[in-house]
Amino acid sequence: MNMFEDIESTPELLPGAPTMAPALSAREAKSARRRGKSDARSVPDRHGHHSATRSFAAEVDRIEALIHAALVDEVSRLDTRISRGEAELRVIGAAPAPAQPQPTGYDPADGSAGARNARRDHGAASSGAMAAESAQRRKLETLSADLAEMIARRHRVHDRAAAILQSWQARFLALAAAHRGGFTHRLTRRWPRPRLILQDLGPLPEPRHEATHGWAVGDQLPITMTTSLPNENPSVVWTRIP
Repeated sequence: MNMFEDIESTPELLPGAPTMAPALSAREAKSARRRGKSDARSVPDRHGHHSATRSFAAEVDRIEALIHAALVDEVSRLDTRISRGEAELRVIGAAPAPAQPQPTGYDPADGSAGARNARRDHGAASSGAMAAESAQRRKLETLSADLAEMIARRHRVHDRAAAILQSWQARFLALAAAHRGGFTHRLTRRWPRPRLILQDLGPLPEPRHEATHGWAVGDQLPITMTTSLPNENPSVVWTRIP
């Protein structure tokens, strides 16, 4: 059985993480626009935020924290499997090649029963050594392929985490745009005269959500654990994921 089969059979690439953000509904956009009109009594902060858009961003912060927790759990599981596989590769690679049988010492033309038995035993031993060497090579190839797949999967779960967060950031931008639309519409009306005048405010910064984790921009979490097999020098080195 593939040593990583239990992970690969997981139906989701990043189990436990939030789903991709749902599309913004017309009702949600209308509500955000209405809140923008209500906020037209105050100037946005230096980042372009009003209380409503800060609450939108806080929801994305909450989603990012959930994604991070799921990513840490999944990467820790993968790293444990990867480190064990690497240790097993070292053990197999350091093992001596199967011993080849010694020559029989009999003349090939010798037809005696002892010579025939010796040649038969030598042939069986040679076949066994070749089979053992082939099995060792196949095991190395299979394990190397499994490790390569787990390392690739480690990259994919980071990509998945970033994609989920980006979908929620895009949703935030849509909400913020609807809010800004209501805000500017209220400031440009003629009657009743708005409390704030748009041209007096100057260029308004657009509110954005800033991610707090490096994986959102392509960084990888550090390796969480390295371990060795019992027949090596046992050691466990932990690296804390922030």
